[in-house]
Amino acid sequence: MKGFLTIALLTVFTNSVFSQDPKGFPSTEVAQGTIAFPQFLDLTITVNPVAAFNFSSGRDFSEPKVCPACVLLSVKSTAPWTVSAYCEVSAALEPTQTFSAELISIRKNTAALYTPLSSIPVSLLQSETNDIVSHHHLDLKVDPPFNVTAGSYIISISFLATQQ
Repeated sequence: MKGFLTIALLTVFTNSVFSQDPKGFPSTEVAQGTIAFPQFLDLTITVNPVAAFNFSSGRDFSEPKVCPACVLLSVKSTAPWTVSAYCEVSAALEPTQTFSAELISIRKNTAALYTPLSSIPVSLLQSETNDIVSHHHLDLKVDPPFNVTAGSYIISISFLATQQ
């Protein structure tokens, strides 16, 4: 009797499972939705705390002064990108003093050539891999002529990141 009851219950259970879909087993339902992957671009700048240039003697003018790994740029992007830079120079004390932004050059520390800066953005870096996060050390070089106007100058280098 116990075996008959078990078979009867299994028969009722399997009939109810298979009878849910009149077209046959298995029954399928579909859930749909969307996943959004927005593009993003983030630029972080870290400046070396010893990024100061001092030209105190005539001998200092004989060769350019370089600050290796002066700036660390960290770029986070989900698409190819470019980074441009431009420079603004102002006199710290005397507004009549002049110092050309072109006397400051910058390069990626693995590059051979420096790119002179100006008050107009110049292309500096571009994405080389598909990595979302990349870090770039930049060297700064200052090469003033002997006849540069004496004084202290405030140099502001702006970096502009854009997606391609």
